[in-house]
Amino acid sequence: MFFHTLYGKLAITLLGLLVAVGTTYILLAAYFTQDHLRKTSQELNRTLAANLVKERELIQDGVINIDAVETVFESFMVINPSIELYLLDRNGVIQGYSAPKDAVINRQVALEPIHLFLDGAPLPILGDDPRNLGRKKIFSAAPLIGEDGNSYYLYVVLRGENYDSISDVLGDSYILRVGIWVTVGSLFFALIAGLFLFGQYTRRLTRLATTMTQFRNSDFAQNNSHIPISAQSDDEIGRLESSFDDLAKRVIMQLQELRETDSHRRDMVANISHDLRTPLASMQGYLETLLLKDGKLDPEKQRDYLEIALRHSHRLGKLIKDLFELARLDSGDIELEKTNFSLHELAYDIMQKYQLDAEQRGITLRCNDAQGVCNAFGDIGLIERVLENLIENAIRHCNENGTVQVIITEKDGGVHVRVADTGKGIPAEELSRIFNRFYQVDKHRSNKNGSAGLGLAIVKRILSLHGSSVEVHSEVDKGTEFSFTLGCVLTQTEASESTLK
Repeated sequence: MFFHTLYGKLAITLLGLLVAVGTTYILLAAYFTQDHLRKTSQELNRTLAANLVKERELIQDGVINIDAVETVFESFMVINPSIELYLLDRNGVIQGYSAPKDAVINRQVALEPIHLFLDGAPLPILGDDPRNLGRKKIFSAAPLIGEDGNSYYLYVVLRGENYDSISDVLGDSYILRVGIWVTVGSLFFALIAGLFLFGQYTRRLTRLATTMTQFRNSDFAQNNSHIPISAQSDDEIGRLESSFDDLAKRVIMQLQELRETDSHRRDMVANISHDLRTPLASMQGYLETLLLKDGKLDPEKQRDYLEIALRHSHRLGKLIKDLFELARLDSGDIELEKTNFSLHELAYDIMQKYQLDAEQRGITLRCNDAQGVCNAFGDIGLIERVLENLIENAIRHCNENGTVQVIITEKDGGVHVRVADTGKGIPAEELSRIFNRFYQVDKHRSNKNGSAGLGLAIVKRILSLHGSSVEVHSEVDKGTEFSFTLGCVLTQTEASESTLK
């Protein structure tokens, strides 16, 4: 419905306001025009009654000359029928008049307005109309004093110059009529212009409402509110459009993230099921074989089966440990036990731990001489886990006879660590997802190396708790490098020397 729309409501409101303003203006103009005409007419005819008294002998021998009065009144009715003459005694009672016979209803006129008129009070002054009860008219008056001392008044009602209603004013005033037509035309033009401007403004709101409806109907997946820069505005509607555009983009992005998260969750459940089922099934198979063939297998075969079952048990234990640690890191309840320690010594100890595995694959482990690098400040146990995961990951993906290097330097007031390998590298399209849980670049999940895809997720979370981040640079068939930075703390000796200086 038109009247239910914002444009319709604004149009009706504007029309009502213009009608109210126009009506008020016309009424006020008519009232003040009427008042002005009364004042002007009474001012022009102020001495009319006095002049009539001078020209005519209305009192003879101290009494009213009725014949003269009637003659004068009749002659003036012929000469100027727009005025009416009344002769009043000292109490305001009409003694004679020039109006049509039996037309006078009110036989007495109030003398107070006459006294005000004779005293020179500001005009217009309205007096009683003997022909209409309750109606007031402008007038002219003059006193008549008889020889006996009695007072009389000539009361002239300026009927032709007085307007009984506003409609009379509108009908007789050309200027007022022209002014009213100009006012009506102006208000009509203002109405058309206002409706046009309202249409321009509400068109943007209508467009925004349509876009929001389309956005909702698309299940918040498609935003059609993109506004060209040239069409953007800084007013309230423009800011509303811009805010909705930003909100819609954010909603779409968050929904995409939720879908990706849900997809990762499903993948994680599938991966956990796979990673738990495989070692459990293998373990169960070998243990059942040992039970079924108890006493029939030679000691060497029994040992092989037990070693295989133990290896799968270790894999299962490592997976459960990683899951538990990642859950603990995500819980937010963990408290860092930060201390001052040497990253070079920690890295060297960890490399010694993986030295045997590296030698079996012909991989060389190297660490630069970082004795002059300042100590790091952090939770040494968690940072140890970071280095273990990165070094183990580098060894796992390094080519045979390749090299894994740990390079520790000072950078931007902190300790910068790089772990690089000469492996297959990671495709560019995979780099943004390698820190997702259970994500593996190798889609063929043989799991011979015992990896479950949680190591890099743990690394990212630990460094995040330390206020740092992990960066990765990789080239296919050349290798991959992971790096991060920790806050640097001077040794006690260096701190003391710096204080002494």
